[in-house]
Amino acid sequence: MWLDALANGVKAAIEDIAFEAESRLRLQAMGLGVGQEVSVVRRSNGAGPMMLRAGATYLMVRHQDAQKIRVRKLP
Repeated sequence: MWLDALANGVKAAIEDIAFEAESRLRLQAMGLGVGQEVSVVRRSNGAGPMMLRAGATYLMVRHQDAQKIRVRKLP
């Protein structure tokens, strides 16, 4: 499933980041790498940004970027 489809509060692990190398490295520097546990804290209406929690870090991700991050729900 893609990150943009993840419901608020559900934990997931990042499986793949479908970005070019430079953008992927930038996301990894912010704490979003393959294997990282994430959850959606809140989202804007429509196609606005999403607030994520990755470990102890909170960050905002654009909706169109969240559509390129594949995740797997965690139990």
